[in-house]
Amino acid sequence: MARRLAVEITHLAEHDPLTGLPNRLLLNDRLNQAIARAGRKTSLIAVLFLDLDGFKHINDSLGHPTGDKLIQSVAKWLHGCVRTPDTVSRQGGDEFVVLLHDVQNAESAAITARRMLKVVEEIHSIDSHELRVTASIGISVYPEDGQDAETLIKNADAAMHRAKQCGRQGFRFFKPEMNVKAVERQSMEEDLRRALERNEFMLHYQPIVNLKSGAITGAEALLRWTHPTRGSVAPAQFIPIAEDSGLILAIGAWVLREACMQAKAWADGGLRPIKISVNVPALQLQSEGFLDGLGCGNDSIQNGPFR
Repeated sequence: MARRLAVEITHLAEHDPLTGLPNRLLLNDRLNQAIARAGRKTSLIAVLFLDLDGFKHINDSLGHPTGDKLIQSVAKWLHGCVRTPDTVSRQGGDEFVVLLHDVQNAESAAITARRMLKVVEEIHSIDSHELRVTASIGISVYPEDGQDAETLIKNADAAMHRAKQCGRQGFRFFKPEMNVKAVERQSMEEDLRRALERNEFMLHYQPIVNLKSGAITGAEALLRWTHPTRGSVAPAQFIPIAEDSGLILAIGAWVLREACMQAKAWADGGLRPIKISVNVPALQLQSEGFLDGLGCGNDSIQNGPFR
């Protein structure tokens, strides 16, 4: 009885409770063991870091129970893509790390990555929903991309982010320059988190003119960010990071409030009321309570990324 209890406790400590897959602790242990064996065999090891594209929207819109079942479905299909000695682990959220033993060459890892991308994008029947998601995968290979478990996983993670930047639904092998970009991205995300409280954002208003009469009939609100040391940061640089990190919701809410206050200020100043167009990210439109929090009077809301 005591022995069985000890086995159960060990299993719980080493496995993800939602999927039953090995967790981060067990993956690191297996990866370190694989590195020790590979050093003697002069064979390769591949680490694949997989992150689902679009999972947050499903989780937010359909609820966590549905999101959990989708994670379980993906986990099952990923496990069917690898050999018995290999390991599919869940890192948490919608992230998985796969350990491939005794890889003959980099193309062998690419073949597995393509197989995983294909099965993930198949229809997942969850309750009454037929759900589709895609994935982005980063690949690091021992010994070229790292000599220990932590470095290999970190570099595969960096390659995964590069895959997302390149359009998602694909894979990328790690390259050393990716770490520099990963550090820069993390730094910009941290700065974005402080930008609202530091009042670093500003809206510029581009007039909408009636070509026949020459009258200004409206304005489009354009988001701009001026960082104390970076200077003016282009929206193309920070909007994708804001979307990936979820910060776009708070930033989008600020934009709407600011545009509404500006419209009221113009009206209070005696100007003729005009429509203000605000480009709203899809994630914000789909968020719960979006309409409840929208008190913008005559403002016109259009779907699309901030420009």
